[in-house]
Amino acid sequence: MDTPRLPASLRFCGLLALALLATLPLAPLATRFGLLRWQVGLPLTALAVVGSGVLLLVLVFLFFRPALRAVRPFTAAIAGVALAPVMAGALVVLPARELPVIHDISTDMADPPQFATAATRRGPEANPLLRGPEIDALQSAGYPDLDGIETSLAPQAAFERAKEIAGHLRWQIHAQDAAAGTIEASQSTFWFGFVDDVAIRIRATPSGSRVDLRSVSRVGQGDLGANAARIKRFEAAFPPASG
Repeated sequence: MDTPRLPASLRFCGLLALALLATLPLAPLATRFGLLRWQVGLPLTALAVVGSGVLLLVLVFLFFRPALRAVRPFTAAIAGVALAPVMAGALVVLPARELPVIHDISTDMADPPQFATAATRRGPEANPLLRGPEIDALQSAGYPDLDGIETSLAPQAAFERAKEIAGHLRWQIHAQDAAAGTIEASQSTFWFGFVDDVAIRIRATPSGSRVDLRSVSRVGQGDLGANAARIKRFEAAFPPASG
């Protein structure tokens, strides 16, 4: 039995599906390694997801066309390729759909930890490090349970514990001042290489110490919850040594 010849429309859809699937990882990686600016790499990644979604709808229409009944298995296979970027995009975006569009998270909104050296690393196109009341309002609505760490550790012990945790989380420490109780670090995302800056501040309290953190994305208006998640990972690692 002869294999049915694919119509030109399906051949085009197949090539487009493969191109969009390849763009999904290649655009972020090219951005990470400096081959593309993030202003190009990020829209290309979004295009791979949205374009695959549109292509998937077209393929569903073609699948049910009587004239293409003989090539339905090929249509379904191409649709499977187009579905992959859509699913990948959904896994990233849907969990963050109700989160605020914010890129600056602090456990102390009244007196956020400050950056002394980050400005020299962030570059002229980076987000500003000044927080306004609108950011506080968005954070309060999106992360009402986010707070600093109250520990019985003395400030010096809390400082050492904070450094240890930062290293365990693979944050790059750029500055530290034990006397002031401050640490500045950063962390890069795997795919795009986006860098977020972190400030850690330890202050003495009557019962021990309070540890506050602030995490700020260098680029982008929203962070899909990345900064808050980073702070929560740090806080989850701290309690075992705070007794």
